[in-house]
Amino acid sequence: MKRITLFFISILFVASNLLAATVKESYDAACQKAAQLLAQWESDAECITGLTATYKTLKTAYANYGPEAVDQTDEAAMKTATSKLNTACNSLTSKAESTKNSGLKVSKTKFDPNFHIYLCFGQSNMEGNATPELEDYSHSSKRFLTMAAVNMSNPSRTKGSWYVARPPLCRQGTGLTPADWFGKNLAENLPDSITVGVINVALGGCAIEMFFEEGIKEYIAKQEGWLQNYAHNYNDNPFRYLVNLAKEAQKVGVIKGILLHQGCSNNTQQDWPVKVNTIYQRMLRELDLMQSDCPLLVGELLSQAQGGVCWGHNSVIATVPSKIENSYVVSSKDCPGASDGLHFTAKGYRMIGENYAKVMLQCYKRYMKDTSYSVKSLKAKESSINLPGCSVHPLYITLTDTDGKTHDVTASCDYTYSQEGVVSVEGVNLVTKTSAGDVTVTATYTNAAGEQVSTDFQVSTSLFSMLKGCVNATIAKSTGTYTVTTTSNRLKLDKGGMGGWYFQKPADLSGYQYLVVNLKSTSGAKPELRIYDVNNPESTSYYSVSMTGQTQAIVDLKAMKDSNGKTIDPSHIYIVCFYATVSNAIMISDVYATNDDPTAMDIIPAESTQQQNATYDLTGRRSNATQRGIYIMNGRKVLR
Repeated sequence: MKRITLFFISILFVASNLLAATVKESYDAACQKAAQLLAQWESDAECITGLTATYKTLKTAYANYGPEAVDQTDEAAMKTATSKLNTACNSLTSKAESTKNSGLKVSKTKFDPNFHIYLCFGQSNMEGNATPELEDYSHSSKRFLTMAAVNMSNPSRTKGSWYVARPPLCRQGTGLTPADWFGKNLAENLPDSITVGVINVALGGCAIEMFFEEGIKEYIAKQEGWLQNYAHNYNDNPFRYLVNLAKEAQKVGVIKGILLHQGCSNNTQQDWPVKVNTIYQRMLRELDLMQSDCPLLVGELLSQAQGGVCWGHNSVIATVPSKIENSYVVSSKDCPGASDGLHFTAKGYRMIGENYAKVMLQCYKRYMKDTSYSVKSLKAKESSINLPGCSVHPLYITLTDTDGKTHDVTASCDYTYSQEGVVSVEGVNLVTKTSAGDVTVTATYTNAAGEQVSTDFQVSTSLFSMLKGCVNATIAKSTGTYTVTTTSNRLKLDKGGMGGWYFQKPADLSGYQYLVVNLKSTSGAKPELRIYDVNNPESTSYYSVSMTGQTQAIVDLKAMKDSNGKTIDPSHIYIVCFYATVSNAIMISDVYATNDDPTAMDIIPAESTQQQNATYDLTGRRSNATQRGIYIMNGRKVLR
């Protein structure tokens, strides 16, 4: 009997311990859940009115019943605390669920250089295909905003206004996108002084051609009705629509990058990178952005390992960085996919969004000064650089530390120049001016201990350099070529193509009177010389002169006008180029600006020697000499 009594006593003792463990475990779980929710919804409570009260209730409950406030040897106290915490947690979760479509409009009226804006475009994955889950509405804050691209009723948003970023970021009815967690992760990892904003214009099922502008209405008319309806949201011109939104955004912030996720509708097409680059370059041009300061981030499609049916296009995406300067591939490795083989799950969107942010953070790191490295040697990626004037060229200065590790310290160096006013280093870019010259640039890295290491590199620049890489043969079309040999500078253009000098920063030619253009031959190309004072080769406002049948043109820079009589301003010239009226090659001798007064022989058009009594102006164009000025008649300069 005594043994039986002892047995039951031992069972009761074990049961008591198990009960105590269960009470403690339940309490610990409640504390952990409360702490997680407080961290998860802290920023939301600050900007989503409906969450504020319940968040404060949970915060108070945690203060009164959390680990610091409860005797964890007192089972009764832990039971009470567990109940209080769970009730407050459930209340917050329930309120968070009911306020998913709530948002906060954020007024943006003044320009803020710390407001960093990203343009997002593409097809269904950028549009957002997965239904957002409750956690996708968390971590919202006034440091991650979205501009409403269209009017919405649920959530209520007005086109062109800024809101705290919560799904959907594209259009009403769309889902979670890479942009959601790109922005959350980026904002969390950047200094508190920086606010991140996104603008999302995407269309499910569209090919990359949807973001071309030429012939877009005819293109859309050939698409399925549902895709036409998507396009109607963007006035049947998604490219122009996005650019117009971006121009408004530039009034209050700085565009720092462009995100693309597209390719299923162009699966394995080898010319896809060329088309992407065309759109990217047009965006840069329209928004007056430097390519070196505005990276293009291109996301991979759903991988084969995750059941992707268009995974083959990832091999095409992999070639983008070799074909588009300052572009990067964003990995989709291990990002879970939906059963359709095209889209990501909500978790997959979170993961690839974080991958976009990681790539962008690496770009940010390149611009940050770091003096913490030990020093061994310093090296410029390019020891000799040839550039046209008014251009921007990415610079790479690499430090090798005493452990043999290498670091990009371009932004951390100080720079001196053998000749001032010709080139400068701005951030991580080499910038050339209007003046020509051969300059030795010295980069010096100094660490926190005062240890220094230096390296030199050479820069040769002239405004109208004839060197390969300085003449742009694809200003209007992607098929032009420019070849330099010991005897010729050959610019080959297809009909309608333009090639010449496209300045990344406007060239100030206001200090010169004339622009002299000399050709060896036109080979029947019938070129037209064009000069633009706007950063857009598609503009209809430009100065032009035909060079058909002549090998020289002299432009009076002070008297340039477009076809409508509008003055072309020589103080900010963006493009000096040849337009091909027929397909053929142009052999260029030289192009230069000067203040020397040209002689009569300098400006006699070739055809004037064959036509007696013909009158030409100083550019070589036929003229009726109806206004006072200097003209060429019968090969002689005449004042009228």
